[in-house]
Amino acid sequence: MENFLNPISINHKGKAIYVVSSHDADKDQYMYSYNILNLTLDSKNDQEDWQGYLPLDIPGEVSLAGMNILRVSRDIPAGDKIEVITDQKYVYLVRCYQNSLFINRYLMVEAPNPNIKGSSRYELQPAWEVRFQRSQKPDTPLDSKDTQSYMSLERKNFVEPVIELPFDAQQIDLSTGYFNVQLVPTSNQDELRWQFILGNIADGKLYTYSIKRNEQGWFYFNENQVSSDNKTILPDKKIQ
Repeated sequence: MENFLNPISINHKGKAIYVVSSHDADKDQYMYSYNILNLTLDSKNDQEDWQGYLPLDIPGEVSLAGMNILRVSRDIPAGDKIEVITDQKYVYLVRCYQNSLFINRYLMVEAPNPNIKGSSRYELQPAWEVRFQRSQKPDTPLDSKDTQSYMSLERKNFVEPVIELPFDAQQIDLSTGYFNVQLVPTSNQDELRWQFILGNIADGKLYTYSIKRNEQGWFYFNENQVSSDNKTILPDKKIQ
């Protein structure tokens, strides 16, 4: 039996999803897995309706929050501390490394079950995005004939990058993994807002960040929320 760490459960579109991290001692790295409860009417025992653990795939490209058109190939070391939240459209995975949080999101899709012929199962697949098919870039076509789509000319899905939220390295240390992320309601119906709480051992304070969501569900920053050089995100409050 694997030693699962940091178990998290969410209710996404009426289905229970269980996400865990585990440590591979041979490779000395952490991995993430998920299990979905797919209840059936004729089941005699709900516990038998868990589909089984599947690996949670993480995209290989990273984009800085607010600069989605710029992507770099980057492998972010996995840690045991994660957060998982849902807006009932996407499932968001949040990780920490150095002085940044890294967020990517998933769609729950029904796919063929390779273990049982003629049956299907639910999977969490990295969310797709629209790009130009020939250039494979989100903002720049290769030529006048280049068209936009969720799929490349080779019929492969264009996957969203991981979004990096950089915080001031001189003010806060995220290597401890003390952070919490929520999508909280606002006074406007059906509108959610990002809420981050980061714990800093160095000064014993909690740093809070409240960030508006854009139309895509990501981040919209006010001028006073970023540093003058546009490199880091500033806290709204520091709580002793």
